[in-house]
Amino acid sequence: MSYTHFTVSYPETGLALVTLTPVGDAKIFQFSSEKLRELVKLFDDLEAKPELKAVVITGTGNVFAAGADIREMHTITEGKNKVVEGTAFAASGHAAMDRIENSRLFVIAAFNGSAVGGGCETGLACDWRIAVERAKLGQPEINLGLIPGWGASRRLERLVGTARARFMIFTGELISAKTANEWGLVQEVVADDSALIESALNMGRKVLAKSGLILGMCKKATVGGSVLSEKEAQILEQQLFGECFGTADTREGIAAFLEKRTPNFCQ
Repeated sequence: MSYTHFTVSYPETGLALVTLTPVGDAKIFQFSSEKLRELVKLFDDLEAKPELKAVVITGTGNVFAAGADIREMHTITEGKNKVVEGTAFAASGHAAMDRIENSRLFVIAAFNGSAVGGGCETGLACDWRIAVERAKLGQPEINLGLIPGWGASRRLERLVGTARARFMIFTGELISAKTANEWGLVQEVVADDSALIESALNMGRKVLAKSGLILGMCKKATVGGSVLSEKEAQILEQQLFGECFGTADTREGIAAFLEKRTPNFCQ
């Protein structure tokens, strides 16, 4: 499959590399409604590949993604149905970020440079985040008279804590990759682009020998559990744990352990 705004390659079986790609005269990548819809379609297509288990998302040059398309938002402010259209734009962003977060795949953000606004929110929806030293991250929407609209108000707090999340959202200040690492927003900082991609792919390789089916169930338990009450999260985990016993991969995994051999999972 080919896409207008994303370049997709497959470095090896089980791994996909998605690059946010500026088109035409654009120098940097900004998310428009069209790009958000295409991102959802892209993840639908990736999940349709049964052999795929991990995805790395990165950008080009010194910018991962510069947030939402300012020109599109300006058009909304000049329109007749400002609130309705603004809400719809937020809903499109939420749909795309939720599609990443709820994917059965292990999704890794490789911040090759600045990731602000919707760019940072894209990373927040991923399972693991790696950044080059030069990267800057943040939620500067307040500088435009806006609030974060694609999930940062809840995802950021879960990662860095209440005070740090509110600092980033209330001040709009960007933080360095080093600070992001110290705060838990990114899990690793590397020197350059080549180290970034190799580190991200290596992280993806860690799940290639696992059961893709069970990996997806791990995602359901962890993502679902993070937004449910304690009791609801416990019930979800119990249900998914029980469902594992109905799969061939659980039977194989337990048998392989008892027989002291490497499991050969079906999926």
